[in-house]
Amino acid sequence: MVGSGNYLSSIISGGGCISAGTELVGTQTTRLALPPYQANALTGRPSSDARGCANSYLCLTAPELWPAQAKQWFELYDKFFWQERFTAAGFREFAKGTPRSDWTMDIDAGPVVAGYGVAANAFGVGAARKNGRFDRAYPLTAELIATAWELPGGVLGIPRLLSNSVDAPLLGEAAILWLLTVQPEKGFPLKAGGQVPTYVYLKTIGALLFGLFLVFEAAWRYRTARREPERGYPAPVAQAALWIGLLAGALALQWTTYRWVGLVLFILALALPRAKKSPRDQGNKLADLPPGTSQTGPSNPPRSSVGPNAGP
Repeated sequence: MVGSGNYLSSIISGGGCISAGTELVGTQTTRLALPPYQANALTGRPSSDARGCANSYLCLTAPELWPAQAKQWFELYDKFFWQERFTAAGFREFAKGTPRSDWTMDIDAGPVVAGYGVAANAFGVGAARKNGRFDRAYPLTAELIATAWELPGGVLGIPRLLSNSVDAPLLGEAAILWLLTVQPEKGFPLKAGGQVPTYVYLKTIGALLFGLFLVFEAAWRYRTARREPERGYPAPVAQAALWIGLLAGALALQWTTYRWVGLVLFILALALPRAKKSPRDQGNKLADLPPGTSQTGPSNPPRSSVGPNAGP
């Protein structure tokens, strides 16, 4: 079995780019007249239904090979996979009406949330632009920019997080640059329009409120810290040296088979520095004691004046 990406490559290498009408249409398509997600490598017959992650990629590359057929594919793809739901808009990973397909995940599609496929909509930006459908590319691009979460310095937080931090940390950002610069295929009619989905406004407002919360929290912490007496640190030089040693050991062990020991050293380093308890903490501790109790123990109860030896 091969996926649609490899399936397309095998067709091109085998001369399918010359006779597309016999390779990806007719009996070689699915019930929706779209290329399948998986097919038999020998016969080319579909072994699964059409899916968003495969057709977004196919509609992105097919216009250069089979312009007439690519137009039909994108029209069908838009008809059966485009949805506007839960304040968002985009392509589904599975066709409308497919049971138990709204909340799932696999290695090709990524997370599927309320039917929306992450890979389907990422490549869907380029597919819509390639086919001249800017009425689809516009809302998808707005959602992409809002979800990417740009950090100070221009780093896109979510794409950087999802990329390989060692071998390819800029893979996600490079893919976004490529998809947002795809030009429409020559001869394809352009269709403008589209609206910014409500999700983009909610995400932007949420990010603004979260930023304001962090600002006010920092101001409150600064004000509280200025009112508290400064804490002392016993043996500060020794604690600093110990912290540096633990951190250096943790980093050195990451390149060996004793990584778990390095993790333990790193956790110990997080416990430093140790500070003395402030007078305020001591006062709070005394305030929590029950009435009639001193710091060292319960006080002697008062002697009763009632009894045979009581005075007048």
